[in-house]
Amino acid sequence: MRIWLITLWALAVISAVMCVVLLSKPADAQTACVPLADLLAALRDKYGEYVVATAETPGGQMFITAAKHGAFTVVIANRGIGCIVITGESFQSDRGI
Repeated sequence: MRIWLITLWALAVISAVMCVVLLSKPADAQTACVPLADLLAALRDKYGEYVVATAETPGGQMFITAAKHGAFTVVIANRGIGCIVITGESFQSDRGI
């Protein structure tokens, strides 16, 4: 039961971060959007990031990629186009799920 609550909490935090990022970006900022297959291949080839989690969203799909060294990227995709939402360091996965 505890792991289930932690998982729900983590998904809620990720959703909240995505909402803040998507709703508060400056007008002159540009989101990096390219064909999803090309984006995932570039993250793999250039940064060593692989898809570690996926989820369905009202607007399409969400992908989280991560590398062994801790770099991660959150991608939102719709109709074959993927957009980078946020990137960061020190990714950790709860393998207890």
